Amino acid sequence: MRRSAALTFVLRRLKRLGLWRFLFWSFIIFNFLPVALLTYHIQTTISPLEFLLKDMREPKTVIDVPIPSANASLVVLDMINVHQHLVERWLYVRYSSDRSDEELGYGLIWPKPGVAGIDRFNTSTWVANQVVLPSGEMCNDIFIMLKMSNRTAFRKLSFGLNNGMLHSFHGTMMRDNGSLVTVEQSAELIHVSRRWFGLIENNNNKVVHSAYGDWIDQEKRKNAVYDQIIIREREESDGDVVYYPNRVFSDASTVRKLYRLLKENGFIIVYISRRDKSERENVGVIFSTYKASFGEHCKVLEPSKTQNSYLFCQKTNNSTTFEKIHRGAFNLIENGC
Repeated sequence: MRRSAALTFVLRRLKRLGLWRFLFWSFIIFNFLPVALLTYHIQTTISPLEFLLKDMREPKTVIDVPIPSANASLVVLDMINVHQHLVERWLYVRYSSDRSDEELGYGLIWPKPGVAGIDRFNTSTWVANQVVLPSGEMCNDIFIMLKMSNRTAFRKLSFGLNNGMLHSFHGTMMRDNGSLVTVEQSAELIHVSRRWFGLIENNNNKVVHSAYGDWIDQEKRKNAVYDQIIIREREESDGDVVYYPNRVFSDASTVRKLYRLLKENGFIIVYISRRDKSERENVGVIFSTYKASFGEHCKVLEPSKTQNSYLFCQKTNNSTTFEKIHRGAFNLIENGC
């Protein structure tokens, strides 16, 4: 009885001294802090590509396209996801040895058809820390921007950041007197691109957070002009089907403003989804809207390798130049990747 009373007395004294609180927090710190520190170490010391591919096995190179002017290659890999039991297809940029084989711009672009039983992912899908922002057209888009803008003092304007891969890759190709501005209306997407996809930004390679219509009006007031405009921003959708372009860029008044933002002989490329009959009709409506501003120097490019279209328009009075450039654009999309 005396022993029990003594134990009770000791426990009360410990509680009064706050030692119970000390022991509780000691248990929490020694058990969970190492795990938190290890997780932070992994996520901050390995490259985003290594982190995203940590569950992948048995990589197989599908495409390895050299880009001599960039001293780099576009690489597409098929890899087995050991947790989801499916084959996933990845695209990234591999630089040559003078850049220590740095990988820049990485992202899941599509699951291998038939393996997972689906044709594509919903591009608004967010999976924990692994941000899935796929684009099956990424490879072709890179070729278009790389091959068609290798000019001195070339000013480029892009709407829609996606995972930042295209912006970052093209930024590394930028000459000192060239510039690229990418406008993105989602602050969260910009944050994710910076955190997980190594988004490259500098004086000549900028990402602007703004509503598209507001930014276009602002540039119009400043009398800004560009050599090239790329529109890759999608329309938000509740389902799995994603429509391109965003409805802002289908509005006739917006198209007229974009026309005025182009230099003479400058061109615009609009990415258009065309997966079903309604989308085919949508292509025709968008084409008519742009043709009202650009006249006959507007073409819809429909390569056989993709389910999508590219609307190509040029601000020019020279039909010969337009034919040459738009045929070059089509060949890049058809044969690029």
